[in-house]
Amino acid sequence: CYFLCALSAMCEFPDKIEKLFKHSTIKNGCIEVELYIHGIPTQICIDDFAPFITYEDDDPDTPNPTYLCFAGLNIENHNLWPIILEKVWTKLNISYQAISKGTVSEAFEVLFPAPVVSFDHQIHDPELIWKKTAIADESGYLICTDISDEGKSKTFLTLLAKMSLISNHAYTII
Repeated sequence: CYFLCALSAMCEFPDKIEKLFKHSTIKNGCIEVELYIHGIPTQICIDDFAPFITYEDDDPDTPNPTYLCFAGLNIENHNLWPIILEKVWTKLNISYQAISKGTVSEAFEVLFPAPVVSFDHQIHDPELIWKKTAIADESGYLICTDISDEGKSKTFLTLLAKMSLISNHAYTII
């Protein structure tokens, strides 16, 4: 979710997405994207295959539905870029299993040639959270949050639930 959270934040600024595909080519089933490894622009090449899963049911006369395993395809606009970037991120991290946990800041570091600022906030200080978020928004920053339950009390988890937030999850703030 953290990587897709970073991608969804990018939707607020489509030019940031286009820059990743600026020098992209699709030839012979290979797709090339430019990401930033330790701040250095790096071309990453992947094949044009995506992982699918077929759900089988008990009715042999009904075709079994097949779905993309991870990032999906928007039926209305058929955007492939999230699927492509998720596969590139997977390649950088060796496997889909290896990307099951992470932070939005890790994703931002490879998606942009700019510093990533993280703010460790506490839910009991909403005024400070609002102030920092407003400043970041006015500055044109992409804003996301990771919520971890590590070392948190039951009271904290109950408060999250009351706000319809899930722990160990990432959210985009637009």
